[in-house]
Amino acid sequence: MSGSSRREVLTKSIWLCGLMGSGKSTVGAAAAAHFAVPFVDNDATVAELAGWSTVDLADRSREVLHAWESRYVRHLAGRAEVVVAGIAASSADRPDDLAVLRASGLLVYLRCDAATLADRVRRDPRRPLLDEHPEALLADMFDRRDPVLRRAAHLVIPGQEEVSVQVRLLVAAAVEAGAES
Repeated sequence: MSGSSRREVLTKSIWLCGLMGSGKSTVGAAAAAHFAVPFVDNDATVAELAGWSTVDLADRSREVLHAWESRYVRHLAGRAEVVVAGIAASSADRPDDLAVLRASGLLVYLRCDAATLADRVRRDPRRPLLDEHPEALLADMFDRRDPVLRRAAHLVIPGQEEVSVQVRLLVAAAVEAGAES
């Protein structure tokens, strides 16, 4: 399929929501490449909007970081361009943000258990809100946000699957959602 015909298949944006380490950037970049649309990274765009990195925002306070993540959701939903974008799992704490995401695109939850997330984030030292022992924080975040995200998402994709499998599931759901719109 050519890039232009792939672009026609994606009729609405895809919002990849998940806890840090779930694969939003990796899966998102691969899916965006498949559809020949831009990938919008949560951390990079929040930093651009705020003028501070997500780590710096989290150092100020969790509330400051989450307020900017909410602004980012509104920023994305207001764009006319179809994109694939990573969305912070903190959206699960804000029902209005989840409603905006569900209404403005295909909301996909990349679901990973806390142990897998902790293993992945240990490899990336510049994560907001984490210290050298991320297990407890990630387990708490997972326990609180997982049920909310599972209910809100149009599609739940197992984050432990290979990236190629996750992208295939995502493409199939996006094509089906496009046929229904």
